[in-house]
Amino acid sequence: SSGINAEYGLYSRNWSNKDLPVVMVVPGNPGHGGFYVEYLEMVVEECGGKFRGCVVSHVGHSPAQSRVFNVRDQVLSKMAFIKEQLEPDTKLYLVGHSFG
Repeated sequence: SSGINAEYGLYSRNWSNKDLPVVMVVPGNPGHGGFYVEYLEMVVEECGGKFRGCVVSHVGHSPAQSRVFNVRDQVLSKMAFIKEQLEPDTKLYLVGHSFG
């Protein structure tokens, strides 16, 4: 299953399978996650669907958000996503591009 969540500028793949480890892609700056969807699809597919994947945009780079955020805000938003969306024992592989 895949989907988009405007709060995090999130695109996800295999998200409903909570038993799978997570590949989380954080884009460069400026960085909306939409540019990394094809990359995430390729990673999950090449790994035989053994991961759930997500692309988390920088806050302020999604149409659902309209204020300016600093670097600390960016880091805190990723930490909040991990805390709120992942189970405590989830194995996480973090992939960053440039500022990500």
